[in-house]
Amino acid sequence: MSLNHDHASAAAPPEPEPQPPNPATPAKPALDFRTDIELQSEYLQCKDEIRAAQAEYVRTHSELRDIMADYLQLLLHRKPRDVYAFTAQYFTI
Repeated sequence: MSLNHDHASAAAPPEPEPQPPNPATPAKPALDFRTDIELQSEYLQCKDEIRAAQAEYVRTHSELRDIMADYLQLLLHRKPRDVYAFTAQYFTI
């Protein structure tokens, strides 16, 4: 059995050339909630809703309060130089 490889047919197809931007399509303005009052209002509303949902979760899950209290007590007692390494070790045990 003989395999005949044609290297020309195995080559990848040529990449399409990049197209210039269409001048009829207007450029999208940058979204910046610090200067856009509507975006800022929406951002603050979402922020408040998320904060309330997180507070409710902590209130309804007493085991989370217990874990965080234990973690903070140990953190303040040991006063590690590398808080990030201490935290990673604490929560992976």
